[in-house]
Amino acid sequence: MPRRKQLKSIAAGIADSFNSRNNAIEGYWAIGKLCRFAHEHTISLLTLDLLNIICTPQSAEFNAVMHDYKVKLRAIMNKQGIPEDQLKAATIEIDFHPEYKAHLHCFRSVLGSPYTVTTKLMTDLGKIYCVRTGGNCKPHDPLMESRRSV
Repeated sequence: MPRRKQLKSIAAGIADSFNSRNNAIEGYWAIGKLCRFAHEHTISLLTLDLLNIICTPQSAEFNAVMHDYKVKLRAIMNKQGIPEDQLKAATIEIDFHPEYKAHLHCFRSVLGSPYTVTTKLMTDLGKIYCVRTGGNCKPHDPLMESRRSV
């Protein structure tokens, strides 16, 4: 029988996948493009609502990546036998001005500024499973980056 507490490991998988260099938007690293968007709009926190496909602050640029992660989330839940009605909310928050945490940000290991990715999954009973990961990144610059073939 599937249990809601399995959502904690699902949240960890979604966070790690989203933070991965394999997470691309139009062939470029998604975190770099999100960082560029945050810098252009002078904000530090972006929230992606996976169930409703809403980016806060509003931007249609990231709808495709939100849809992809919504599909991934549903597929994982289905594979684990967790009914979709047990998930009330699913968000990914990206903070580009976080407090430094040694276990999330390897000091000077990668160029760029620290960021964190926080995945929150809320059950129909109100329990929130939260997983945080992070790294360092620079804002997306197509002149300096290679585009992955799509």
